[in-house]
Amino acid sequence: MLRWIPTLAGCVLIAIAATGCSVSPTAITTDPSGAFVSVNNVGAGTSPLNYTLDFSKQPVYEIKASKPGYFDSTATINSDLVGVTNGVLNLALQEDEAYSVTTTTEATNRWLRVEISPKLTQADAWQKIVDSVTDRFPSIEQMDPSSGYLRSIPISHTYKHPVYGEHTIRTQFTGTISSRDPLVYKMMIVSQESTAAGTWVAYDRVFKEDAQMIEELQSRLGTK
Repeated sequence: MLRWIPTLAGCVLIAIAATGCSVSPTAITTDPSGAFVSVNNVGAGTSPLNYTLDFSKQPVYEIKASKPGYFDSTATINSDLVGVTNGVLNLALQEDEAYSVTTTTEATNRWLRVEISPKLTQADAWQKIVDSVTDRFPSIEQMDPSSGYLRSIPISHTYKHPVYGEHTIRTQFTGTISSRDPLVYKMMIVSQESTAAGTWVAYDRVFKEDAQMIEELQSRLGTK
């Protein structure tokens, strides 16, 4: 047990002892490695990395690791250092099965405008759109040839989730005429993810088959 000694050396000794109790240099690793690490919502770098936890300034640290294709992993660390072993905090990230079967596209939750080739009539363009959409989506919810409006029944698939147990991704095609002279058609893949509360929120990826359909439509309508 250290005692207070009214000398310069004694003061320095006490100060060092206090600092040692409140500061913990910690190595942060992730499985897999290469995840982006944030501490209290501030970016710290890519794992593996070293970070000093100063509990005299911050009593609790929330450390989160994120990597595309995986669910985030979070640890809450206080001065007890529960979760830190031999100076190392390892965060394991669970693979997101939905990520491997989805991709990004310009038409994800936003309108993609496609100018129809002058070689195609409105009827021709409409038929090509209907053919492509019905090849991908088994049912149509609403369609109106005069306005070019077409909305499919959603397609959904369910995957494992580390918090909810499972979550569902669903996508739905929506399209309509945006301009008649020149003839412009706008289309969108509405993509959503289920939540633990049973609601739906926007999801920034679509199934790969959706993206292929958009590519096919752009090609068939004469824009590529």
